Amino acid sequence: MVKKDNVMIDLETLGVCADALVLTIGAVAFSLDGCLGNEIEIYPTVQDQIPQRKVEWGAISFWFQQEFNVREQQFSANRTSDLKNSLISLTEFCEQSLDKNFKVWGNGFDIPLLNQAYSSFGMETPWSYKKIMDCRTAVWLSKISVQKYIDEQKDAHNAISDCKFQIKFIVDACNVIKGY
Repeated sequence: MVKKDNVMIDLETLGVCADALVLTIGAVAFSLDGCLGNEIEIYPTVQDQIPQRKVEWGAISFWFQQEFNVREQQFSANRTSDLKNSLISLTEFCEQSLDKNFKVWGNGFDIPLLNQAYSSFGMETPWSYKKIMDCRTAVWLSKISVQKYIDEQKDAHNAISDCKFQIKFIVDACNVIKGY
């Protein structure tokens, strides 16, 4: 498979602060023509994160409001590696799936949270700070309506599904911004 020049990352967490506990890391390589590449979904162990990462009660409440199958996926996942090794897996994914000048996309806090997690282990992020892109900014600049994409989304709060959902509207937003 040809290496892509963009990656969409989505996290499922137990908070929205920069050091929130990470439940899932999802990443999908893509190009701005909408062509998808490799994907990875990682479920870090929870116990090892508790001393260093925060759990916010609002997030616990959020998860209890979700449908059973959504909660089941997050809280019954097969978690086999700690957060540090999960980040190593994400770095390996980026090295194998993306060209060296790739852009990393996320929705708001996902990339800053990962930056903080890498830093907490003394690790370098696999992306340049100059290549961080924000989905919400692109949507705002393009003035597209995300509602039609929301109406089509079937599997919300699944990291891979959320990545693919975000890729759809980012491709359209970038085309509007570029004047296509």
